[in-house]
Amino acid sequence: MEKTWNRIQLFHNGDEFFTELIASIRRAQKSITVEFYIFEIDAMTEILLVELQLAALRGCEVQLLVDGVGSFLWLEDLAQRCQQEGIFFRVYHPLPGFLQWIARVPEALFSRTPNLFRRANRRNHRKTVVIDRKRAFLGSMNMTQVHFAKMVGAKAWRDTGVYVEGAAVESLVAAFELAWTFAKKRALLSVHSTFIRVRIQTILQWHDLLRLNANDKIRRYLYRDLCRRINHAKSRVYIATAYFLPKRAIVKALAGAARRGVDVRLLIPGPTDVPWVKWVAHHLPYKLQQQGVQIFEYQPSVLHAKYMVIDDWSTVGSFNLNHRSLLHDLEVEAVLTDTGSLNNLVAQFQKDLTHSKPLDMARYERRHFWERWFTGTLFKLRYWF
Repeated sequence: MEKTWNRIQLFHNGDEFFTELIASIRRAQKSITVEFYIFEIDAMTEILLVELQLAALRGCEVQLLVDGVGSFLWLEDLAQRCQQEGIFFRVYHPLPGFLQWIARVPEALFSRTPNLFRRANRRNHRKTVVIDRKRAFLGSMNMTQVHFAKMVGAKAWRDTGVYVEGAAVESLVAAFELAWTFAKKRALLSVHSTFIRVRIQTILQWHDLLRLNANDKIRRYLYRDLCRRINHAKSRVYIATAYFLPKRAIVKALAGAARRGVDVRLLIPGPTDVPWVKWVAHHLPYKLQQQGVQIFEYQPSVLHAKYMVIDDWSTVGSFNLNHRSLLHDLEVEAVLTDTGSLNNLVAQFQKDLTHSKPLDMARYERRHFWERWFTGTLFKLRYWF
């Protein structure tokens, strides 16, 4: 069987992504699975919840899976809404019972400070919607209105998503079924090994088109594969990532590619929603720049997109180049190798660069001693970020 997508559509803002998502949900006939790290209840998600309710009323099986930390402020309300509206609802890895009081703390108290609870381990960081088991949306958009210009205007975060059709969506279905099952209480004691093995085999069957880090063995493979691709790059390595805190081998591979004469460009946020990560990794971009890697900081709003182009191979998804994505969180990215998608992503990368500033070495050199000490100390704890 030839491994290729039947249809691909790229989106570079939340509004286009959401519009197409709603249209596709309205055409659903049998099933809809919705999986998001953050699912808030706001003006944008009210629209989605209504459409999911209507789908359930016309006979679709609708399942909503959210992360227990990313969505913890809205878990109680989501559970009530889903029960009332005929939507099956589960929480992936909820906080222990003695910490549930956090969900009752006013959201405003969390809005301006880094949230340590969102750095907890074993998170489901995927953002996916699968319709009728053959059409899928994925990317960097969570279900919260900060990603959508229609709701927040020019402050909307810069994101990239993709719609895909094809047999490879089977692997996304299998990954969802695994996460859905493990979200059930006491699932670890009751899930049959055959159930897990069959779904892992399905995921591996399509890993050339959908990269899903469903277990530790696959994580190691995907990490080595990314390093290998960078190490063997011949012409270009373009990476846009919201949180840049990679393992040492990736830093070494990027620097080595630049020294070989490969056009290596890294796009990272200027403004960021998680300053901790930027502080922890503060020295890495400067060291890479000294090795010939061109580094740019996106300026208009928070850069939340996660996409890369390595020669004639590209990905779009939820993966960041940080320890969380590489070691802990469940992630997904679609692999795109057709000429149209490659040209689209390269054109968008060039457009993003026009809204960015080159990394300022002078700013790094002006840092005070205490800043160097503080960020150096945090860097030693990077496993947790």
